[in-house]
Amino acid sequence: ARAAGVPVQIVEGMFYQTLSVCDLVLVASGTATLQTALMKKPMVILYRVSPLTYIAGRMLIRIPWIGLANIVAGKTIVPELIQHAVTPERIAQEACALLEHPERMREIEQELAVVAHKLGEPGASRRVAELAYEMITPAEQKNPAS
Repeated sequence: ARAAGVPVQIVEGMFYQTLSVCDLVLVASGTATLQTALMKKPMVILYRVSPLTYIAGRMLIRIPWIGLANIVAGKTIVPELIQHAVTPERIAQEACALLEHPERMREIEQELAVVAHKLGEPGASRRVAELAYEMITPAEQKNPAS
């Protein structure tokens, strides 16, 4: 950013205040994606870990999404860039694709409002954890044969 002459200010401890002024959020997969979704902010989810961690995770988890907003929705609402797709070029491509199409940004905001409604009042983190557990637990473990 400095080399491109873009003024960047690092802000700590003001997540919600900072998020409230964003048009689009580039967010690492995790709790921050849920917080961003609850504020109905369009985002691009980024997820890159060591290759071994990624392989192990993919072997254990059989859902097609990494971002909590997409998991709760049961469909892709916001783009996810995973592993080798997390490059400056792809991040810029996804961000520009959204920023250049305000109608798509509004659609995402509306979809995120549905996600926020699904999660309801306080206790959303617990409900997301329960939903994720249901999605990743094999059926035979949920209803063992007698």
